[in-house]
Amino acid sequence: MSSKVDRIRLTLSLIGCLFALAPSPGRAASLSRLEFLGSAEVAAGLEVQGAVFGGISGLAYYPAANLYFGVSDDQGQYGPVRFFSIKLDLSDGRLSDGDVAVTAVTPLFETPDRPIGRFEADAESIVLAPGGLLYISSEGNVRRGIDPFLRAFSLTGMPEGELTIPRRYRPKSDGSAGIRHNLGFEGLALSPDSAHLFVVTENALAQDGPQADVGTRSPSRILKIDIQRDRVVGEYVAWVDAVTRSPQPAGELRTRGLVEILALSDTTLLGLEREFVQGVGHDIVLNEISLEGADDVSGRNQIDASEVRAASKERLFDFSDLGLRLDNLEAMCFGPTLPDGRRTLIVASDDNFSSEQRTLFLAFAVDLRPLSPSSIQGAGHRSPFTDDYVVALEGVVTAAARSQDVPR
Repeated sequence: MSSKVDRIRLTLSLIGCLFALAPSPGRAASLSRLEFLGSAEVAAGLEVQGAVFGGISGLAYYPAANLYFGVSDDQGQYGPVRFFSIKLDLSDGRLSDGDVAVTAVTPLFETPDRPIGRFEADAESIVLAPGGLLYISSEGNVRRGIDPFLRAFSLTGMPEGELTIPRRYRPKSDGSAGIRHNLGFEGLALSPDSAHLFVVTENALAQDGPQADVGTRSPSRILKIDIQRDRVVGEYVAWVDAVTRSPQPAGELRTRGLVEILALSDTTLLGLEREFVQGVGHDIVLNEISLEGADDVSGRNQIDASEVRAASKERLFDFSDLGLRLDNLEAMCFGPTLPDGRRTLIVASDDNFSSEQRTLFLAFAVDLRPLSPSSIQGAGHRSPFTDDYVVALEGVVTAAARSQDVPR
């Protein structure tokens, strides 16, 4: 891998030599810079305590032990419904093959004396709350009549409660309402103050609009739940882009969805949007999603998304810029803080237990510090974001590529 790819840096809202300076009111932080730290692949077929490692659909970081919990979407075919304990070695500031160790597997239980059964859950995301509670989402199994859930578990996999899901999300047997099969509760995020849980559907509820397709975008919903009161306190539409390419041959699998989220504040999320097209491959981007100004559709069982002011989104990063062979990226979490004050961001792929796919971990360093005019302009008017000379700061920052272009 070239050093250019290894050290790639991307800046928020950078388009050519221009980028906007328009921080939203009340935003706690924004992802202002991202540096790729490397990747590591886990060999297929790895077994841990009798369970096959794979299907990693969600990640949560446990700082007390410097561990990651990776929840598997295996529905009991290659081991129990479970999460794995994973170590990532970033001690040298890089992630490389050999830096990933899977140390344990923890089954998830339906009751204290009964594990979750086969096909009773399709776990897709996991977050760690203060006190050691894990919140895990399952999109259920629509074809088998298994409802989705949002449940709390202890670190030992014991059940610790369940959050209420509005009835409009529960799928009807005729497919006319609720989440679609395999397009349900795909992402979870805990607000920075741990008071709210954000939950996102991969695509639209059946009653709200179509699933994403070539030329067709899909209105996903984002739920904001007050954990203490077990109450929905906000609900928003987030558009998933249309599938960008046609499958080869025509008519084969194509899908695009919002597969994971992280909360930067009570109104700002990072969203991982992934496309897969048979015979073509993946298109995966990281967006910043803002709920500010979006219509709250709480309590509305059905919406006409064209008449709703949706959450806004801005593309931050295109994973194709890494120059890697991408896979089914689906899990994402913040990791430890680096010595220079930046946070790590870890993204992982779900191998679907397929010999043609792989479990890939990607590591990034991200700067989440609030932006200010002086930090953008930089010392001597040379921006640390672009290494260009900043001419002006009046809503839009204009960058000059050559020092002689700077007004004297």
